Amino acid sequence: MKTVKFYFAFNSPYAFLANVRIEEALTDCNAALSCRPVYSPSSSGSPPSISQERLAYMHNDVARFSDAYGIDMKPGVFADTGAACRGFFYAQRKGLGPDFRRAIFRARWLEERDISDRDVLVAAAAHCGLDTDEFAQALDAPEYALALEQANAEAQEDGVFGFPFFVVDGEKFWGNDRIEWLVRHLKQ
Repeated sequence: MKTVKFYFAFNSPYAFLANVRIEEALTDCNAALSCRPVYSPSSSGSPPSISQERLAYMHNDVARFSDAYGIDMKPGVFADTGAACRGFFYAQRKGLGPDFRRAIFRARWLEERDISDRDVLVAAAAHCGLDTDEFAQALDAPEYALALEQANAEAQEDGVFGFPFFVVDGEKFWGNDRIEWLVRHLKQ
């Protein structure tokens, strides 16, 4: 069985869209999904600077995808995702990584929630069946900060430059619209 690395950022609408369908897309591929959040802290607390033209295009592009997938996107605010990423590693250790990942993406992109808010993270953990007291402590635990540093380092080693980003057999696939190429590669 092959392992597909799925690098994502919780603030990326394209990573959200890929998250909606990647597991089902890999169903018949004899491949395991290994999810790795990537965190790029922002000192300003605001989204990366991009041109108005690109922003307008992205807005329309994401709307086309969400319409095609039958999703009513209601994005939350651009948020610092460090705690959400650390929470993901805790949930993963407890065997609930996929559930937590889905809950955070849902909060960010469907429920207009601020995923930097610890109450939102704790609610997502509770929804997944995690012990909320233990989860809240884990958000500041050095082991999960280290796991996030390692995921970021691995992303650099793999040449990740955008989200979603998939790596399998040394082959790289960037973008939600490249899932079909990933599946094709796995089936060859």
